[in-house]
Amino acid sequence: INRERAMRIVIQDPMIDSTIGNQAIPVFMHLSEHHPNIEVIPHTITGQTITESLKAGTVDIGYLMAYGPIEEVIAERAAIGITAVPLRKRRFSAWVSKDRSIANKDTWQVEDLEGMKFLVAADRLFDDWRIVLEKLCRAHGFAPRIQMRVTPTINGYLTGNLSEGVVVLSDAWVNDPRFLMRQDMVAKVLEGPDAYYHLYYVYCTDN
Repeated sequence: INRERAMRIVIQDPMIDSTIGNQAIPVFMHLSEHHPNIEVIPHTITGQTITESLKAGTVDIGYLMAYGPIEEVIAERAAIGITAVPLRKRRFSAWVSKDRSIANKDTWQVEDLEGMKFLVAADRLFDDWRIVLEKLCRAHGFAPRIQMRVTPTINGYLTGNLSEGVVVLSDAWVNDPRFLMRQDMVAKVLEGPDAYYHLYYVYCTDN
């Protein structure tokens, strides 16, 4: 950066999680203001996993949501040449139809989701999120029933039939206007000492 030569940094579009946006966008604004030689380009990944995008050079910096001990996640990525830097802990929230019996409970536990269909975007970008959900559920004694939905974006969920399933996302979405406008749905944060995941930023170690 200090050499002032023209540089281009391609980042995964940070709006997949509003938390990422809150942290990342001020950094990119700072670069644009104080280092005009650096061009920061947000890129929406489609048809690739985050790891594939890094390896192919599609993006220089990506974001990872992973469940489990931080040390294990970092070691797993290091073994394939990816550096993972933890940003913060995030809790899970669930989004379900108000007609489901769980909607009337005061608090929701991970175990309350057993037997429900987990609706997950079918785009490869969401492969890591599917793995997170599998690990979360198995840690609570059951295997999730995951149903892939052909939509690469969160907005795609809004047009589908969600009455028979559950969407599990970051707690950052609980108060998101896109979810609040669905009057037939309700979202709550999942309770429990290990009902959370960590958010990381990732890049190829040799980049």
